[in-house]
Formats: sequence, structure tokens, C-alpha cells
Amino acid sequence: MNYLATDTNMDVLSYIEKKGEKLKDFRKYLVNKDIMLSFTKYLLALRNAEVKPSDPVSYLQDYFGKYRDPAWDEVNQLKADNKQMEETVEILKAKIEELEKTLERERAMLRIHEAFQKFDKDKAVRSALS
Repeated sequence: MNYLATDTNMDVLSYIEKKGEKLKDFRKYLVNKDIMLSFTKYLLALRNAEVKPSDPVSYLQDYFGKYRDPAWDEVNQLKADNKQMEETVEILKAKIEELEKTLERERAMLRIHEAFQKFDKDKAVRSALS
């Protein structure tokens, strides 16, 4: 068994260290921006409330305010546009299929028409030769 560090083990360890460092930096950010203090105050207010809210999420929104990032409105609009386009694609696919069937029928009719024209020419040539 090989207990010495290999390149693969070092890569994994390096990855774990980087993730740990990122997490540590994020925690520092939360503390420095008083986000942890705000959450602590919220949790204390929730714990000390005489009547517990039936919907803690809405209570959280009321506590911090209902901020909605405008990007979400754009995302919702894009989803609606995407759904509409998917419906349009289905309609257009059905129309293409219908047009392909019509085209095939018209091609068949053209072949029949050309065959009759050829038959009429052959008939005219035979009658002229007779």
C-alpha cells in the first residue's frame, strides 16, 4: 500500500482547502456586513414572540422587508416567452407536417397529370401514324 501523497491526493487536498477558505471568507463577509447579527435578531424576535407565526417565511419577509430583485422579473418574463415559443414551435411543426402531406399529394397529382399528358401524346402520335 502506498501511503505517500500522490498528485491526485494533493489535488483533492488542494480543492478541499480552497473550498474551506472560500467558506471561511464567506463567513467573515456575513459577520462584517452584520448579516449574522440581523439573522440573530430575527431568530430572537421569533423565539420571544408570544404568538408564533403560522408562516415563518412571510414573517421573515415582513421582518427584513419585501425586496424583490428586478432580475427575477426578467427571469419570469423569459420563462413566459420560452413557454410561448415552445407552443409556437409545436403549432409550426404541425403546420409543417400538414404542408408536407399536401406537397406529397400535389406531387402525386403532378405525376398522374404528366403520365396522362404522355399518354395523350402517345395516343396523338399513334392516331397520326394510322
